[in-house]
Amino acid sequence: MVLVCCTCGDRAPAKRQWYNRDHGFGLCGRCATWLKTRRDYDPGEFQQTYGHEGIHWIAEKGSTPNGT
Repeated sequence: MVLVCCTCGDRAPAKRQWYNRDHGFGLCGRCATWLKTRRDYDPGEFQQTYGHEGIHWIAEKGSTPNGT
């Protein structure tokens, strides 16, 4: 399943949609990596908002914050 990233609008591959996202939207691996580097990152809040890695969003190999 390919969703639209709720952060950047890029493709966001996932096995299932997270219940807490609007229909058709998820999180791409690049944005997940970037969000995890932010100073205000909270693992519990992140999971509650975006779901579980490998199911609701899939990290991209070699991805770095902002795709750099």
